[in-house]
Amino acid sequence: MVVGNDEKVVFDAEGNRTFVAPGKDTISIVDITDREAPKILVSFPVMNSIFGPPTNRAITPDERLAIVANSVDWVQDGANWKPAPDNKLYVFDLKASPPKQIATVEVGKQPSGLAINRAGDLALIANRNDKSISVLSIQGNEVKLIDTVTMGDEVASVAITPDGKRALATKFPAHKIALLEINGQKVTDTKHDMPVGLWPYNIGVTPDGKIGISADNGNAGAPDGHVDTVSIIDLESTPPRVIDRVVVGDAPEGFAISPKGDLAVAVLLGGAAVPKSAWFNYTVAEPAIAQGLTPDAISSDIHAVSINTPGYPTLPWVMSKFLNMGLSLEDVVAKATVEPAKVIGRVPGLGTLQVGAPADVAIFDLVDGPVEFVDTRNHKRSGTRKLVPALTVRGGRPFGRPPLPIPFLY
Repeated sequence: MVVGNDEKVVFDAEGNRTFVAPGKDTISIVDITDREAPKILVSFPVMNSIFGPPTNRAITPDERLAIVANSVDWVQDGANWKPAPDNKLYVFDLKASPPKQIATVEVGKQPSGLAINRAGDLALIANRNDKSISVLSIQGNEVKLIDTVTMGDEVASVAITPDGKRALATKFPAHKIALLEINGQKVTDTKHDMPVGLWPYNIGVTPDGKIGISADNGNAGAPDGHVDTVSIIDLESTPPRVIDRVVVGDAPEGFAISPKGDLAVAVLLGGAAVPKSAWFNYTVAEPAIAQGLTPDAISSDIHAVSINTPGYPTLPWVMSKFLNMGLSLEDVVAKATVEPAKVIGRVPGLGTLQVGAPADVAIFDLVDGPVEFVDTRNHKRSGTRKLVPALTVRGGRPFGRPPLPIPFLY
């Protein structure tokens, strides 16, 4: 796995952004052979940016090379710093021990999303500032710029179909997806642009090549509190066309399709790019549940900042919110107990009331009556019932309301 670490952009507890002096960025090569214990093999002191890329790095199918685009340089602006378009593509030899950087290739301005074909001999890079796509050949350890395709609009990302004959590119401010034809190492813009949702930032193609999916950010790369979409493109039709739009949460940006093609994941800025105190957003949760995407696990998010927010992120309160969004009591309880225990491989044992399981039990009263919930964006919802803690048993010993002992005095 290749990880770009941008140390020039910092955020405070409320999510406010500050630009600081460059010089501490790295690109890390991570061994994920043991998924539960990833290991950083080496980190290279080269500039990398969170601006510009939706997916600015890729690994060849044979895991021989990694390429990483640096979308923006860092320039001084009086006493401050600001980003400016860069044009560098770093090449790393992953088979060396340890891995090493072997080349830097100059491409278009602000290289962002990129893709490598299944044959591993061709790479495409979307250059946002240049409004172009760079075409690179990959032969052995040599990565070389061989052509540039003018796109007419700013392009943010690109995906190559499994057969290597076509590619899709997101025209970010034009709200369209461009179709490209690939013949060997010749890439041509077909001029067939497909209208999708607002501000398509990322794009993927299913492993069978039948469907393309764009993540439509909705607000030029930032959350705005409103739901957005992903657009579904039928690649089997002639010409390809948009056949559906699926409502998701606020501002999908990062996007990936599983190797089997049966699952796609969109990372929502309106659920990730929020203040430190944030933990729950109805504009993300409600559309997800409406489409059948319920959480795998339910937990609290208590820390020094969040505990004093209106959202009040204690476990009983989070469970109560999902209960009032339509999940059954049985489902809510399971997602707070046995389901997370399954994820970490602790069933049988944790999360159950089986004989021999640890005697750690939380007992709640289910209280009927009007209740008002609020999330971190101050979205309010009315409910009709809530879970209220009544008793805690730890290691077989009860704690709770008097006359039972208080846990923190034990």
